[in-house]
Amino acid sequence: MRTNLVVAALCAAIGSGVQAAGGASLLDWNDVVGQLDRNPRFREAALRATAARAGVDASRQVPNPRLEATAGEGWNSDGSLRKAEWALAITVPLDWLGTKGARLDAAQASASEAEEESAQVRQEVLLRLRRLFVLVAHDERLVASLVTSARQADDLARLVRLRVERGEARPPELPRVEVEAERARLALGQAEARAMVHRDQLSVWIGRPVERVALDMARSPAPPSLAELRERTAGVQPRVRAAQERVSAAAFDVRAERNQRIPSISVSGYALSEIDRNAVGGGLGIEFPVWNWNSGKIAQAEAIHAAEESRLLVASNEARTVLVEAWAMCTQGQVASRRLREEIVPRTHGAAAKIERSYQLGESSLLEALDARRARLEVLRDLLAAELEQQLECGTLTILAGGDLR
Repeated sequence: MRTNLVVAALCAAIGSGVQAAGGASLLDWNDVVGQLDRNPRFREAALRATAARAGVDASRQVPNPRLEATAGEGWNSDGSLRKAEWALAITVPLDWLGTKGARLDAAQASASEAEEESAQVRQEVLLRLRRLFVLVAHDERLVASLVTSARQADDLARLVRLRVERGEARPPELPRVEVEAERARLALGQAEARAMVHRDQLSVWIGRPVERVALDMARSPAPPSLAELRERTAGVQPRVRAAQERVSAAAFDVRAERNQRIPSISVSGYALSEIDRNAVGGGLGIEFPVWNWNSGKIAQAEAIHAAEESRLLVASNEARTVLVEAWAMCTQGQVASRRLREEIVPRTHGAAAKIERSYQLGESSLLEALDARRARLEVLRDLLAAELEQQLECGTLTILAGGDLR
């Protein structure tokens, strides 16, 4: 019970600076996610996916027929007969029949790839936003703890000054404690500067001012088991799915290039009127692959297909590696922050409070009081750092695994 009370007191002290900003509006994670579709980088990727889907419609279209018309005047050799002459010819190409199916399949695969790349960009933007969101929350807690630390350092400096004036402490103790207070103010200024930078960065990314964020740094999503993670989550990565679609598109390109070896056919019809005759008719054209068997294009398409297969393997391996690393860091961060919060911080805080009280009563030296204060600050910073790592890594793991942080 005493431990819980001590931890509650510490949390209240850390949160005092946040409560002081009472009028500031809280930014919730749902608010951040709601601004995601307005992000320029994601909008660009989404528009490229729209363009790729339009390419599928284009690949379904049939080539237009070709119409040729000529007109003129003709006469016989002695000039006794003159007449207007004309000719019409229409040609319908049919060579697209052999490659249309493969080209359409390739276009559909490319459209799916663009959609997966859009999903990948969305994931990357979401990871960036989550990182900035967590950093802003961490900065609030760190600044609040340093405000408390600076206030305590000033109180200690006033106490030492009073004791020196009364002759209860040696004069060299006063500069030492004043330096300690100045270091506390310096650390507070540095933390406030970093907090301002992170707030501004998050404001730019979501397009609205950011003052405070609502996030419980002590809580994070529970990670799945490592076996479950390896089994099901690598395949949900947009990067892996995009690589799979590239492999499919490359395979369809190989098929299309091979079909180019099929003799291309065209049909035509004509009508003409000349000075001595009128005629109508039709024709059939066949282009035989005698000199060019499209070997170069086929070899090129096959090499691209093999390269995309290797790229898919790399993407799958990297996805699994990133997920396992995030899982390890998430679980380690949860264990470290829990132990610091429940065991180490309360004990250190209790020991430091006893030594500071002992110094106030004149039973301990200033050096002992300063060492106890530094130990308490160091452990508290360790707790904040562990909570930061826990939030960053568990959030990354949840997003990569397709989970929801709301």
